[in-house]
Amino acid sequence: MNPRTLTAILFAPGIESIDLTIYQLQFGGLYFPGGKSYGGFVSGVLGVTRLEPEDSRYDNHHRAALSLGVGYQFFLTEQLRLRLDLRGIYTALNSGGSAFCSGGCELRFRSDGYLQVEAGAGLVVRF
Repeated sequence: MNPRTLTAILFAPGIESIDLTIYQLQFGGLYFPGGKSYGGFVSGVLGVTRLEPEDSRYDNHHRAALSLGVGYQFFLTEQLRLRLDLRGIYTALNSGGSAFCSGGCELRFRSDGYLQVEAGAGLVVRF
């Protein structure tokens, strides 16, 4: 039995599982407090996620994505740094709405989505 099928049976009985490929295109940056190019940093990214099911009965979808993270960049040499980071990526699936409607709405928003957590390590080369 496929592990995904077993997971669906145990945690979501009656729900069909499908194979899904997820593509993400994101743009953002890092902020180092104090104006340095090493030490602790925060990262922010906005982008789009493409959800592409392998089953032809389902359509492809594009959804907004937001990523926030923290990390530390170690100064090894003038041109070489070691970077460690941890980020969360949230993709909105069923968006919501409303704002400052007259006669009723406050600021409402409902979004069923999914959250991914990612840890990374890498070398940064500056030239």
